[in-house]
Amino acid sequence: MQICEGDWARTLAANFASGRGCLLLEVTRHGRRGASSVRITDYLAIWGAIVATVVAGWNIYRDFLKRHRVKVSAGFQVYFAGDGSPKVEGFAVTVTNLSDRPTTITHIVRYDDRHYKPRWLDRMIGRFVKRSTMAYMFLDPYRTPSLPYKLEPWGKVTFFYKLPGAEFPPIETLEVTTADDRTWFCPRRDIERIQADEGYQRARRLDKVKP
Repeated sequence: MQICEGDWARTLAANFASGRGCLLLEVTRHGRRGASSVRITDYLAIWGAIVATVVAGWNIYRDFLKRHRVKVSAGFQVYFAGDGSPKVEGFAVTVTNLSDRPTTITHIVRYDDRHYKPRWLDRMIGRFVKRSTMAYMFLDPYRTPSLPYKLEPWGKVTFFYKLPGAEFPPIETLEVTTADDRTWFCPRRDIERIQADEGYQRARRLDKVKP
C-alpha cells in the first residue's frame, strides 16, 4: 500500500484509533515509507511466556532439586558403649538426610532377593524373574534410636543391630522407607561388601547345612 506524503498523519491516526497498535512509519521526501505493526497483545503474549517459564523453573527446583533426599549405607561394625561394657559386634544401618527439610524414617527392611529402583522397573523385572517379594524388617536396635525416627535437615543417624551369635539373615536388597512412602536403597557396593564379609559367609554356610 502506498501512502502519499500528505496522507501519512491521517493514516497513522486511523491505525491507532482502530487498535492496531504502534505503527512505525518512515516517510521519505519521495512519498515512500516502510511500516511494521506490533500489537500490544503480542507484547503481553511474550511477557506471559516469560512468566510461565520462570514459574515452571521454580516448580522444578522446588519439587525435584529441593525434594527429600536420603542416603543409606550399611555394614558390619563393632559397638563401643563407652561405659566400660564389652564391645558388641553387630550390623549398622546409617541414614543421612541430604535435604533442608526434616524427614521421618519409618522402616528398615531387607529382601532375600535383589530388587531395583525405580519401582516401575522393579515391577517390570518381577514379571519375568521369579523371586521372593517378602520383606523382613530390622527390629529392636541395640542402644540406638528406635523407629519411627525424625531426622532433621542434614542430620545423620545410625541404627545398630546386635548379631544373634553366628547367625545373620541373607541380604540381597536393603532399603529404608520414609513417611512420604518413598524408599531409599542401600548402594550395591555396600551389599557386596556385606556379602564378602567372613561372618556373613559363615552364616550362609550354616544355613546350607541346617536340616
